Amino acid sequence: MAAISTKLFVQMKSAIVILLIATAAAAAPPSSKELGRSISDYVAPYVKYHAFSGVVLVGKGDDIVINKAFGDANYEFGVPNTPDTRFAIGSISKRFTFVVVMHLVREKKLSLSDTLSKWVPDFPSGDKITIATLLNHHSGIQDPEDKFRGKFPRNFTPADVVDAIKTQPLGSAPGATYSYTTANYAVLAYIIERVTGDSYANVAKKYVYEPRGMHDSGELSTTVFVPRLANGYMPGPFSDALSVCGPEDTSWKTGGGASYSTTRDLMRFARAYLDNAPHEGRARGMGYGRREHHIARTQRDGSERIGPRRKRDHQLLHEGCADNRRALKQ
Repeated sequence: MAAISTKLFVQMKSAIVILLIATAAAAAPPSSKELGRSISDYVAPYVKYHAFSGVVLVGKGDDIVINKAFGDANYEFGVPNTPDTRFAIGSISKRFTFVVVMHLVREKKLSLSDTLSKWVPDFPSGDKITIATLLNHHSGIQDPEDKFRGKFPRNFTPADVVDAIKTQPLGSAPGATYSYTTANYAVLAYIIERVTGDSYANVAKKYVYEPRGMHDSGELSTTVFVPRLANGYMPGPFSDALSVCGPEDTSWKTGGGASYSTTRDLMRFARAYLDNAPHEGRARGMGYGRREHHIARTQRDGSERIGPRRKRDHQLLHEGCADNRRALKQ
């Protein structure tokens, strides 16, 4: 059997799983039928105990080997998942925002060394928070837990979110400590809208979705109905019964956790993301970066650059988390 390395994106309970295969050169790869059977056998107990319901895609290069759905998109009405089902993808959205920011940097509409005070003059310590520290979760900004989490869906704008965030104290001095928060990317979404004069949804469509043919991706930044979007579920806390996730407002997470997509679209993104590497803030093609190993960091002279991730550096982004949802990398 060929050696297989996998990368999984899982959203609990409705989920997308993407496996990018690297087979050993000397071993024969498994057939599609064998691989499909192995995946079904592996996923079956998770489906049985309501720990997984979604779509598994296996791709090799640009080719889709397996794209198989499990469980229901809506259990109340017995609507099954299909390969075309859309899912809320949580903090995978942050990778899209990174792409947008790097495009704006290359177009000289934004600089990694720009301070937040340029866009929000009254933000606490805004003159010490840069675009780079927002990207790298070193800004000190905390998530507005009591203001937005657990709320019924509304239509918060990035400006609304920034107004709420700036009223709370920083968790640490800008640049001093790594602290992963969605708020960093919610602030970046606001800056993107200020720089472009357009909505984050339209900008993401221009720089991320349209160039790669990601026609089943978009933003859950309003309460507008999205066709083929799966509901969220999770295992019951006290029995084998199924529980409904939520309620959860996603509009405040625009830029950091409000996107939706399909397995096919995420594969298209992953291919572009792996095939292009930014260097000194410039990149060819889509400029998605080389995996998560390229980060924005401050140089000794105070300038900002994108460069290879050193062992002591934190990941730029991870396949994130949201209320009652998870994304795992294996």
